[in-house]
Amino acid sequence: MTAACFSQIPLLIDPGAGLRHLDFFQDSDYLFDSVFTAHYDQNSQNQGSVESTSADSSSEQFQPIVRLYGSDRDVLDAYYVFVHPYFPILPPPIFSPAVDRPLEAGASEPFNESSIVSDYEPSSPISLAISTILALVPHPSDPDPSSPESVLLRREHAQSFAQSTLESIEVESELLESTTAPSRALSGSSASIGREPFHPKAPIELESILALLILSIYEYAQRGNIAKMRSRAGQALISAMNISLHSLGSQDDDDGFAEARRRAWWMTYICVCQGSIPPTISIHDPRFTTKRPTISSDPDAWPVFLQAQQTIIAATQFIIELNKALQTNSSLSYVFERMQELDSIIEPLIARADTWVIGSPSTMSVDSSEAIVATGLKGIARIKLNRRSSLHGETLRSQVKLSRQHGTGNASSRTE
Repeated sequence: MTAACFSQIPLLIDPGAGLRHLDFFQDSDYLFDSVFTAHYDQNSQNQGSVESTSADSSSEQFQPIVRLYGSDRDVLDAYYVFVHPYFPILPPPIFSPAVDRPLEAGASEPFNESSIVSDYEPSSPISLAISTILALVPHPSDPDPSSPESVLLRREHAQSFAQSTLESIEVESELLESTTAPSRALSGSSASIGREPFHPKAPIELESILALLILSIYEYAQRGNIAKMRSRAGQALISAMNISLHSLGSQDDDDGFAEARRRAWWMTYICVCQGSIPPTISIHDPRFTTKRPTISSDPDAWPVFLQAQQTIIAATQFIIELNKALQTNSSLSYVFERMQELDSIIEPLIARADTWVIGSPSTMSVDSSEAIVATGLKGIARIKLNRRSSLHGETLRSQVKLSRQHGTGNASSRTE
């Protein structure tokens, strides 16, 4: 065993360590599109597939199609089908089961005004942000969704929706007094938004925050842009704390929006933690007093999901500190005690996660019980704990074993 083995540690723990090859066209398409394979296959079977009379005529008639929707309700239902099981930023659905209803014609050319095939056009920050993700899901009538043309068209539309989302956020945060009476604007007046909320159980002031969270994940998972991910998550964090989402009390439980606010805050927390290690916030900040969200079918799902994220951060921060100590030949006398402390937290969590019976979300639909959401959150928590925390634990044990073999407690014993 040599120092080269441990020099790889920082490469494995950086945010986005698994996204290093996103610039390779085929790899990134597979990473994202594979999430929706089951849904796409089911929709294709239900709605039928495009038939061609011959290979030549199919080639001549081929026209890629991008998902578009005809109303906010259709966009919301599609969110519950494709996004909510893995990224539950909204409360449980009001109407269930949610049904995916993309426009049959879709869009077959780059995003512009002429590409809109319906009188409806998403305009609120959250409807645009959700449309960003939905545009990446293959249309059930696309004859060749894996073709470079189809993939490129979907990406172009998604990016256009993302840019429109940011523009909409800016418009809705504008203060009328900023132009006519800046002094009154400085006194703390809030923006006036003259439209109906996108979701009946989510107050309208949450929508820009939720849109930023969606764009944060979009930049991370689809575009591999960690800097923009952090920027979007950081903007969401500031906005959330400005309206005290982090410190909601019992007095906030009476208006019917408590669950929406809790999810907005804790998903903001997750995105900020995911984007930077060490995170820009203290993971156990005493100011963060808002209750955890709830899932009626599985009350443990949200707590273990959040605890898994916190555990990863603690383990990763320790590895960063250990790596610095190794590089500077500092004493490792604290390693054993700290590692035992981490093991006492991580090992029970891993053992608990291994007892979960997790079904396939692709065979379930979202309803008010959110059993599919609980499945998704526990599945994500298990992946975080088993893949990253176990890797950290094994790496640390190997380093300590190496130090013991050489009878020293410092970095001078890193090579054999």
